[in-house]
Amino acid sequence: MPPKLAARVRLLDAGDTSKNDPDDALPVAVAALRSKAPRPVLAEDYAVVLKIWSRRHRDLARARNQAACRLHAVLCDLVPGGIGRQITAAKASRILGQVTPPDAVSEARCQLAADFLADIRCLDAQLREVSKKLTAAVKACGTSLTEVFGAGPVSTGTIIGDVRHVWRFPSRHHFAACNGTAPVEVSSGGRKVCRLSLRGNPASTMRSTWPRSPRSATSTATARLGREEGPMRPRTRAL
Repeated sequence: MPPKLAARVRLLDAGDTSKNDPDDALPVAVAALRSKAPRPVLAEDYAVVLKIWSRRHRDLARARNQAACRLHAVLCDLVPGGIGRQITAAKASRILGQVTPPDAVSEARCQLAADFLADIRCLDAQLREVSKKLTAAVKACGTSLTEVFGAGPVSTGTIIGDVRHVWRFPSRHHFAACNGTAPVEVSSGGRKVCRLSLRGNPASTMRSTWPRSPRSATSTATARLGREEGPMRPRTRAL
């Protein structure tokens, strides 16, 4: 729980707003007791396995992208006029093979580029292994979410891993608000304009992992999850 949300309780109880674990635990317990729809504590299941491997895949992909950007920057210093924005391990290897360092500075840059290239190849191998494990985990859980257009093992594992149980959302509208796909009106004058919400959890679900589809991704995925995990609860409150 963010400390600032419990600052009022700490101020009234202790006279200051400094973070205090016992005081922060009190408003959390009060909110849990007064909640109209408390979430039950459940044992970890296949969704946790999907979350583990999908997060690992996301971390490796970010690390690879960082290494590729650094490699591209070093190659631009080595090649007069720079190189194109698209870079692959094979292309970088060919460029390094054509570069003859004239001095110690260029030699150091070539060695640094070779290190980045080795990092990329190592990360590519790790990504392939994690993709295999994630694909096997998605297949083992028996989900039908992969039948939705555009849903692959990575996006399916990410969605199920973070959503876990879709019945905790009273309606599909709450689900859309949580994952950041609910449209928000930002009209100006006589022009009506909508955009995606900046709130929610964009790293976990549709907004970052779902490609554009001829069907509604949010409603279709919610229906899939609902059939697998049980009927959705009636809408009782707004987020």
